[in-house]
Amino acid sequence: MKYKNFIAAFALLGILSSCDKEEDITADGTIKPVVSADATSFSVTEGDVITVTLTTNTPYKTKMDFKLQQVSGSANRQDYASSGTETVVDDGWGLIGDKIVLPAYATSTTFQISTKFDVFKEGSETAVFALLSAGNGVGLVDEGSQKITVTIANKTSNDFYTELDFSASAPNAHGNIEGGTFMDAAATPVSHAWCDIDLDLEVYDSGFNIVDDSYTSCPESIILPSTLPDDTYYIVPSFYSMNGISTPSAIKIPAILTSGKMGVFSETLDMSEVWNTKLTAPDYQIVRELEKVGNTWTLKDYNTGDIIASGRVRSLIDVIKARKAGGKK
Repeated sequence: MKYKNFIAAFALLGILSSCDKEEDITADGTIKPVVSADATSFSVTEGDVITVTLTTNTPYKTKMDFKLQQVSGSANRQDYASSGTETVVDDGWGLIGDKIVLPAYATSTTFQISTKFDVFKEGSETAVFALLSAGNGVGLVDEGSQKITVTIANKTSNDFYTELDFSASAPNAHGNIEGGTFMDAAATPVSHAWCDIDLDLEVYDSGFNIVDDSYTSCPESIILPSTLPDDTYYIVPSFYSMNGISTPSAIKIPAILTSGKMGVFSETLDMSEVWNTKLTAPDYQIVRELEKVGNTWTLKDYNTGDIIASGRVRSLIDVIKARKAGGKK
């Protein structure tokens, strides 16, 4: 009985060893190349770009596919971007991540992780990534390179940022960020992205002169540099046009205004109750007054009454309409 058990155990060991070897062997019977990263731990500040170099111990005749996938940490995919190609649902690459490719016959390749400098005041955040063999599975990842950790410190600036987002973007089931849509009034309704309509963002000074504008993006955004003269400024988002699209009924436009001193303070204003797809455009809204003294920016709500009197608001809107009468410039 002991002899038979020994034979069975030996046979099982042989099967397991065979499986391990098969995982390390390519389809043509050669041993799979192994890649290693030149660094796996990074401490950076928002806005910094990390470059990772992958080097293989053996160049191979076909490309090698790898995947960078965040597995833990307080950061999320909105805090960084990879130079790899983002995976999508049903592409066979599993959970969301980024495809990294080592070209055929190459000894090395690089990829970047770009951290994003945003307006929000945040504590230090961490993103922990797994570097995995994926796709065609030709190459393996050295054990010491399978985990990449990035710690991201908050960055501050004396500049002021304002953004009008009407994309209604949200992650899908896989995690990819997709813009929101609405249906038009055609006999056979067609779906349109919210970014297909025209919303604008402008900033005026106390003399009602335009300081900066954003007309062609989605979201629209403006950075006011700290070098601007001390003054009172007005943040003016507007609904300019449906760009010829009509809807069967009034649909609320999902506009959100975010403003603040970058990395120091921020405020988000939900404007989804302000405009709808049946509203006569253009329509301008003076929503915030911004007072600058040195490097201090004070953001105020015009609705408080003692900040911007109704007559003055009316004057500014008249100036804006007159300026736009011939179209945006």
